[in-house]
Amino acid sequence: MLVKLTSTGAFQWSKSFGQGPDLFQFKDTQDGGIIALPWPLVTLTKLTSSGTIQWDKDYDPLPGFYIWGYDIVEGSDGAFYVAGLYSCDGGQTVSWIICYEDWQYWRFL
Repeated sequence: MLVKLTSTGAFQWSKSFGQGPDLFQFKDTQDGGIIALPWPLVTLTKLTSSGTIQWDKDYDPLPGFYIWGYDIVEGSDGAFYVAGLYSCDGGQTVSWIICYEDWQYWRFL
């Protein structure tokens, strides 16, 4: 659950994300909204300043691969960069960075 308070601690709104994963990272965005990154999945959820979901995007790895997002940064161009780890069944764990831009697609950097 995500709760937004005023600077004096007064309740503004709360948003539940159901029975799914926990929120790992959430940050303010340039437009006054919030970007949320759950754990352990790589799903970005963009909320407006009033807590309404603006968009929700998943990154689905190949079958047999597991991914975890650890941090998210918004670039000056409005793109979101997610850093994390991935591994395959019994394989090596590798660091990665994914860029999500134009609210349309993911790409590995």
